[in-house]
Amino acid sequence: KQWYQRRVRGAGSDNRLGIEGEYAEGCYTSSQFVGWFNGVPEHSDLAPDLSSECAVVIGHGNVALDCARVLVAPLAHLEKTDISDHALEALRNKGVKRVRVFGRRDILQFQGTIKEVREFTKLAGVQLKVKSDNTEDVRGLAHSIPRARKRLTDLLVKHSSNGEVSPSNPRTLR
Repeated sequence: KQWYQRRVRGAGSDNRLGIEGEYAEGCYTSSQFVGWFNGVPEHSDLAPDLSSECAVVIGHGNVALDCARVLVAPLAHLEKTDISDHALEALRNKGVKRVRVFGRRDILQFQGTIKEVREFTKLAGVQLKVKSDNTEDVRGLAHSIPRARKRLTDLLVKHSSNGEVSPSNPRTLR
């Protein structure tokens, strides 16, 4: 908690993770958060506090990436989407500059699609950094995995880093 104030669990369902703090104030399920920014009536009054500089998304599939993208995307990008008006208004005043996405597995088990990852690489002013402890091992296995998975893995490895963030590009997704 010393590194973040807000968390979103990115999962297609609201399965509980069994981790400390998952019921804490400022921790939302992906269904709640996605419902909020998509204007689902039962979640339209969620009113997440977006004032902290760093947010955390737990999960590494497409739903988690959707949550992270909404938190880090420039307003000019979001204004061109079908995001709900109340979410867009809340995001105008957001303090979030960094979003950390945590998954329990490594790059080879990443569940997002190449399309979702590429969207991050094209967001103006957003820096994508992938941290993995086994990047070299993954490179060695690249020849033996199916083409679509290889392309996704190569893209993630391309954006792997030692965690450094460019000072000229402060909005970061890690």
